Amino acid sequence: MAVTVENTTIEKLNTNQTLKANVATSTVAGQAEVFTYTPKAATGKVALIFQSSSTGVVPATYSIAAGDLWASGAITGTIGSTTAAAATEVVEIETAKVLQDDGTIAITVSPGDTDTTKLLDDHAFTMYALELL
Repeated sequence: MAVTVENTTIEKLNTNQTLKANVATSTVAGQAEVFTYTPKAATGKVALIFQSSSTGVVPATYSIAAGDLWASGAITGTIGSTTAAAATEVVEIETAKVLQDDGTIAITVSPGDTDTTKLLDDHAFTMYALELL
């Protein structure tokens, strides 16, 4: 399954902006989903916000593929914990590390349990991309 990420940009200081939600679509237990994000500018100032409202205590995980540029490097992390899987996590990424040669960033999110947990049904997983221009 794949989701094309709708970007939220902030172009002016001291202004309100509504975050654009990108909701997981996977309803298959254990199935990972790729969120494809395309930055609007080459500023490198991007915050990814991951939100899980898990019905269990199984944290989700994310992996951002290493980019095709000279400064490449993968970024990984966990959303939630084993005591409270419902969580909102924010990670600021250096786009030069993860930008592919086609201008996209591939973010793979896994439900954390391959037997029973689903990204949409159990985690109600949502991702936001906030770009400061």
